[in-house]
Amino acid sequence: PKADFDLTGQVIWPAATVMCNYIVQNSEKWKGKTILELGSGTGLCGLLASHYCADITLTDHDKVVMDLLHSNVNLLNKDNCHAAKLYWGKEKHLKQFSKQHYDYILGSDIVFWQSGIVPMLSLIHI
Repeated sequence: PKADFDLTGQVIWPAATVMCNYIVQNSEKWKGKTILELGSGTGLCGLLASHYCADITLTDHDKVVMDLLHSNVNLLNKDNCHAAKLYWGKEKHLKQFSKQHYDYILGSDIVFWQSGIVPMLSLIHI
């Protein structure tokens, strides 16, 4: 996949390493659980969590980021790990996720731009 001019979702941010440590240190918590990861970017945290949980869906919205995310999920090649487009604040995207039960919603550094705060709040209904 090629890089986008806005590298926000194509970088592993320091908060992702903190989240990965949390995932590993709490590995028992995820057993048998279904997880939705918001703003997955490269997918590092969600890919790691897939080793411990029953099912995980990694989400983002930018086309270039989604190409990278799909590529990384395919490289992992695990049946319980999926990538899906979720555009915050867009009703058609939210509907597909509201039908699924999630035990946990994960995210680290998911709001980079101030303009993303209100659309992120639309996810409360999931």
